[in-house]
Parts: sequence; structure tokens; C-alpha cells
Amino acid sequence: PHPDEEKVVGENIMLNGEWHKVNTLMEYMINRGPEVGKAFAKLSKKQKADVLSGRVPFAVEDADDGVLDTASSTTTRSRLGSAGDNGCDACGAMRFKVSDDAPDLELTICPTCKFARCESCRDAPCFCDQ
Repeated sequence: PHPDEEKVVGENIMLNGEWHKVNTLMEYMINRGPEVGKAFAKLSKKQKADVLSGRVPFAVEDADDGVLDTASSTTTRSRLGSAGDNGCDACGAMRFKVSDDAPDLELTICPTCKFARCESCRDAPCFCDQ
């Protein structure tokens, strides 16, 4: 394992030898509710890293036994994004308004699968693309 495994430095955490945003990890572990957090916790470090980096989509039913079934998840399961309700579906970025004149998080939402992308993730594949 990497010497910095599971170490938090600034806004990043090391998982499976890769740096990921802590906010993205918290999105799966806390913000999406206890059912999602428990399912995500069952995944291996590699699987968590794949989800956090956007290489593999994640849904609670994929983690029933701690196994991501990428073949069935991309071909037979119906996937829907948050339509922006949970911020960016690719990186988990959210913007909390501290005043009425603070800018909103600019999101592009796929009209078919409702996958929301921020400006930084504009090239991330939505569920329709996977």
C-alpha cells in the first residue's frame, strides 16, 4: 500500500494509491444518506477509488455484496443522476449559498439521465454515455 493510504492532506484523501477529493468521499459516505453510505463502505479500496474517480458508476444495488457489477450496471440497470439536487454527479461539488448575491454552482444536466456536471467535469461521461 501507498505510505499515504487513507491520509487526508488539505482537501484530498489517498485511496488505493490515488488522491481524491474528501468532499466526493463524503458525498457517498454521508450526504446521500445512510443506505448509500453503508453500501459504499462495503466496497474495496480499489472499487471506492474507481467510483470516486468517475471510472465506474455507483448505485446501492451494485454494492449489495460489496461487488460492483459494471457489466450489468451499465447495460441493464436504469440510472438517473441527481438533476443537480446533489450538486455535480461527477465530482460531488456543491455550493452552499451564504448570501443571496452569491453565485450558484453552474451545472449542465443531461436531459435523458439527469446526470449533472459542473464546469470542471464537463467532459465526464453521463449514464447515457457509459
